[in-house]
Amino acid sequence: RGGRPTRALVTGGAGGIGRALVRALAAERIPVVLSDRSLAAAEAARAEIAAEFPEAQLSAAVLDVTEAADFVRLAREAGPFDLLVNNAGLGLVGEVRDLSLEDWEPLVAVNVWGVIHGVQALYPEMASRGRGWILNVSSGAGLAPRPGMTPYATTKAAVIGLSASLRAEAAPLGVRVCCACPGYVGTGIQDASRFVGVSRERLLGGIPLRPLSAERCAELLVRGLARNHALIFPNRVTRWEWWLGRISPWLGGVLGRWRGGRIRAARLDAPSAA
Repeated sequence: RGGRPTRALVTGGAGGIGRALVRALAAERIPVVLSDRSLAAAEAARAEIAAEFPEAQLSAAVLDVTEAADFVRLAREAGPFDLLVNNAGLGLVGEVRDLSLEDWEPLVAVNVWGVIHGVQALYPEMASRGRGWILNVSSGAGLAPRPGMTPYATTKAAVIGLSASLRAEAAPLGVRVCCACPGYVGTGIQDASRFVGVSRERLLGGIPLRPLSAERCAELLVRGLARNHALIFPNRVTRWEWWLGRISPWLGGVLGRWRGGRIRAARLDAPSAA
C-alpha cells in the first residue's frame, strides 16, 4: 500500500498549478498524462516540460472534465492510473446580488462535477487493486469566508467535503485521498476569471500579499501528498486563516467582513470608480 505512484493523470495540466504539478511529478520520474480541454495547449506544455526533463515519460491528452465519458475513455486508452490529480478549475468574482444562475453553472460543472467525474472513473479500480492516490485541488476559499467569490467558495468547499469523506472511506482500501487548499498563487487564474460588477484592476491591485509561485506551490503539494496530509496548505496565510476560523469563528467573521468591504469598494458603481 505504500511506495509511489506509477502513472498519474493531471487535469487542467496545461497551465498554472496543474502544469507545475506535472513538472514536479516529472522531476520525480513519475509517468504523467497531462490533460487539458485544449489538446494544442496540452501538447505545448508537455513539450516544454519534456525538454527540461528528457527522461520523463510524459504524454498529452484532451480531456473535458465536465464530460464523464472523457475520463472513462482516457482511463481505457492511457491507464490504468494510480494517481489522479483533480486540478482543473474555474474562477468567478462578483457579489451574488449581481449574478444569475447561468453564472453559477460553469463553476459547478467544472469545479464540482469535474472532480466527481474523475473520482468515479478512476477510484473504483484503485480500490479494487488496494493501491492509489487522489489529490483534489480545492482552495483556501473553501475553508474561510470569501465574499465576492461565493460561487467559487461554494464549489471549493464541496471539494473539501468530498475529499474528507472519501479519505475516510478509501483509507482501509489502500487509497490515499488528500486535498490541496492553496491561497494566493501566481497562476494567472485571477486574469482568467470572470469579474461581474467588479473592477478587476482595482481589486487585484489592492491585494496586500505577494503570490506564491506555481512551482513552489506544486513542490509543497507533492510533498504533502507523499506525507498523506488530509489538507495541504502551501500558503501560510491560508493555514493561519483556517486556524483563526476554527479557534474564533467571530474573528473569522470579522476577517470575512473586511474582505467583503474590499469587494464593495471595487464595485463598478462605487463612488470612487467614477
